Amino acid sequence: MITLEKLIVAAILMVSTSLASAEIFDSLYVSFDAGKSQFLNSCRGIPDCKDNDFSHRTSLGLLVADFTNAELGYYSSGQAMRNEGTNSSNSIDSVEWQLSGIRYIPIGDGRFSVFGRVGLVHWEAAEARIAKRIEASGNSILLGVGGKYFITKTTAARFQLETHKIGNASTTWNKDVVFLGAGILYQFH
Repeated sequence: MITLEKLIVAAILMVSTSLASAEIFDSLYVSFDAGKSQFLNSCRGIPDCKDNDFSHRTSLGLLVADFTNAELGYYSSGQAMRNEGTNSSNSIDSVEWQLSGIRYIPIGDGRFSVFGRVGLVHWEAAEARIAKRIEASGNSILLGVGGKYFITKTTAARFQLETHKIGNASTTWNKDVVFLGAGILYQFH
């Protein structure tokens, strides 16, 4: 099982390998993405239910090969809530560490590119009910697609659609989460 510690060690190794290169800062970038997350099919047939919320991610990325980046991000999926009857409600809030690889395909002059993302997610969720609070954590696979457009040589706008699973047998919110977001990326030079 991949733990948070293993994800952090992998990220440190990724960065420290590139530190030996004098071009580390030319390959380093930061990004902020914001958008909407939704727990798929969590509210089907349930009145007074909200399965989507504002979500955001802050990331540190590194160019590891031509058109291939590695990215470590902190993601908050927001909160989903549902009313489960008289004086009974249930909500879940999730935060995650994401380690992913991104492969870009430039189009035209290279200012615009499309990308695919594959990664690992370590999620930690707190499910709150009237009677008790359940805390769970786990790992899942992250898949996504998107596009990036360089506004200047160092600044790009990007948009993406991603999905991964949050929850396990101990939580009732054991569903896929979809993130539709847009953001800004700053590449150091």
